[in-house]
Amino acid sequence: MNELEVISKVISTLSSNAKRKKRYASELDNFLNRKIQAESNKYRLGVIGVTSSGKSTMINSLLGESLLPAVARPSSSQLVSCSHSTDRSAIVYFQDGKQKIYRGGSLNQKLIERYGDEGTNSKNKEKVKQIELTTPGFPFADSIILIDSPGLDAYGYEGHEQLTMNSLLPTIDFCIFVTTCKTNSDDKMLNVLNTIAEYEKPVIVVQNMIDSIKPSLDGKKSVVDVAQEHRTRVERIVNHSNIKDKSRVHIVQISAINALNARKNGLRAIEDKKLLELSNYNQLVNVVNTAFNQVQPVVEEHRLLFLKKEILRIAKDAKTDGDNKKNIIPIFQYGDTEKQYLEKKDGCIKKLKEQSKKINDLYSWIQNRNDFTENDIFSVKCTVGECEGVISDEMKSLNRTVIYICESLNVDARNISIDFRFDKPALYLKKKKEVVKDGYWKLGKRHWYTLWLKKDDDVWVDTSYTREVTDVNASKQNAKNYIETSIRVFRQTIQRWLKSPEITEQKLFSEITNRKTEYETRKNQILDCQEYKGIESELNEIAESIKICSEKQTEINNGRTDVKTLQKFTIQVNKELLPIYKLSEYIRLKIHNDIFNFFVEGRRHSCVIGWDEYCEERFIRYAFNDVIYPVPLVEGMNVLSDSVVLLHKNFNPTQYKCDFNKDIYILVNATQIGAALSEISRSKVKSFIKCDDGLFFVIQDFNEIINGNSVSETLDNTIGIKQQLGINNANVKYFLLHDNPIYNLAAAEAQAIGCTTQADEIKILNDLQKKFRYLIPRNKSSRNFVEATIRIIVQKFGNV
Repeated sequence: MNELEVISKVISTLSSNAKRKKRYASELDNFLNRKIQAESNKYRLGVIGVTSSGKSTMINSLLGESLLPAVARPSSSQLVSCSHSTDRSAIVYFQDGKQKIYRGGSLNQKLIERYGDEGTNSKNKEKVKQIELTTPGFPFADSIILIDSPGLDAYGYEGHEQLTMNSLLPTIDFCIFVTTCKTNSDDKMLNVLNTIAEYEKPVIVVQNMIDSIKPSLDGKKSVVDVAQEHRTRVERIVNHSNIKDKSRVHIVQISAINALNARKNGLRAIEDKKLLELSNYNQLVNVVNTAFNQVQPVVEEHRLLFLKKEILRIAKDAKTDGDNKKNIIPIFQYGDTEKQYLEKKDGCIKKLKEQSKKINDLYSWIQNRNDFTENDIFSVKCTVGECEGVISDEMKSLNRTVIYICESLNVDARNISIDFRFDKPALYLKKKKEVVKDGYWKLGKRHWYTLWLKKDDDVWVDTSYTREVTDVNASKQNAKNYIETSIRVFRQTIQRWLKSPEITEQKLFSEITNRKTEYETRKNQILDCQEYKGIESELNEIAESIKICSEKQTEINNGRTDVKTLQKFTIQVNKELLPIYKLSEYIRLKIHNDIFNFFVEGRRHSCVIGWDEYCEERFIRYAFNDVIYPVPLVEGMNVLSDSVVLLHKNFNPTQYKCDFNKDIYILVNATQIGAALSEISRSKVKSFIKCDDGLFFVIQDFNEIINGNSVSETLDNTIGIKQQLGINNANVKYFLLHDNPIYNLAAAEAQAIGCTTQADEIKILNDLQKKFRYLIPRNKSSRNFVEATIRIIVQKFGNV
């Protein structure tokens, strides 16, 4: 029997005659409510993803149009749900209970940005609670609701991530975890999967951006081989995770941007249909439907389990009442539940107030400081981070208490929701420039001091120079602003959190009241012994008909990559043209090499820091064409030549010691800037940077960034790394790792001569077009796209 059939049978049993109907009036109301809920039950598919993994693009591809904003920054956007309907509409729910409905032409991406994007709806000034989208193009059954969640971002937001997932996961039935084919950290994925495992939710791992996969540079691995390596890595992580039923973990590799472009064009051209096929969109839809077919009976079993417990509870009470000849009713078992919950909540609030006081004390401490150093910055961040951790832990603890009470009352806890939004500023030392006079002052006749200059080769020269020093007052003010913002954010978060469980609390307290009513009815409406025995027997029979399957430990099914062999291709050329192709490849690599040499004063000692072997190999080939790349790499220090060292993945900074002036190249996965910041921070690269060293941030995934149409925001995030990590003792430059060197040429030119006006921007673009015309596509649309990208690069790097 399914849930509705079981509920109907229980209602029939408890209302089979007038006496039963009167005795079990409260229980009947409860089962009637359960019946209404069962008739309208939906299956919730939650989407979790690291910022800029292409999560929004993937959801847009499922909607068939660009509605959700795709941003590269960490976002605290509102929850958005998507489902299928013949109507194309958006319902915006506000915190005051009001709502707005948009249809037709009024529904577009700008509207969703207005209400659901942190950039336009900063700190949720519009007071939006949730956004519901429905489109005819959504490819799943009407019973599936897809719920988008704020993007996860690792660096400095670990507590927020846990709060996000611990708030979302109890309310969904299965989930999609969106990542990319290239990622900085396997630990990041493992932590997310283990959090999902805590709530025993089936998961689909989507590896996005397969369109950016290329054969290995040595030609030994095809696109399919490289894609399979990425898939195997995920399989290995899943098998090391705490997920119990690993056989129900699905992995699918897609290109969300290609799927979106094909679908929003309406598949009118043959090229669109081919693009959709190569994107693996249909594979994604099939995997979700397969997962849903697996989840549906599990969710129904979950609901039936609560139902079975409730039926057995009533049957047990009937047996007790039937055997109770003296009509002695046991003590009401839920009498202290509400009190215990409120005491738990009060305890949580008390701890949160203690954390607020701790931050206020920190503010007073800063005000009384006469100086301000990197250690003080670290201390402030640690204190605020500890407070944030306590707040997240207390919220999670109370949330689990609510779930426990739901289970004890045989109530489905899926409707629990806790509000989560954080927005903290960056904290770093403020610097100012001061002029140092390298001479001495002499008292003049009129009590004026005169600077005596040093003599160098019989020429008197001013040897003064400018240096950066800590601006104590500005740094203290920055720290106070940081703490003030943290206080405000924590206060708002706590207020929203205290308000969000109110509906759930009302349901729980109402359920306890119903149980109290049942208890009183047991004392006052007593049936005869045979009646009770009949009820007990019938309810036990219904309960026994509900079969619950046991769980088992499994391994993930090892499968081949979803990337099709159609992506492999060969180019046939005449023997006479082959030298020209080889020459063009040589010129391309020579331009790459010359760009890197342009920034280096002679060939100094170089240290490359990276986490992705493919990107490290490309960078070393482009930057140091004469260096042999070792295969396989070892984690830690790899000596490539007398002057080049590669620090790969997990390494100890004490391994690397260099007394010479050096250039440090850090490869950044900018599509996952938060995870990249965490990796760089853990590497403690800051500890071995000297004032005379050159520091270069290399955006290793610029191809994916272009595909994701997020160049401007990603460059802003990368430029901000220096401040985020508090690196102030190095001259920083930026490189772009892309097969076409035109983008790196633009970056180098902009950083070398600067770009403060539109005239500067036009000059750089014209120079590139004249000198490197062969690097710019002839096709008009492609040329316009490349030129627009170059303009963004010049604007961003020209003001660094």
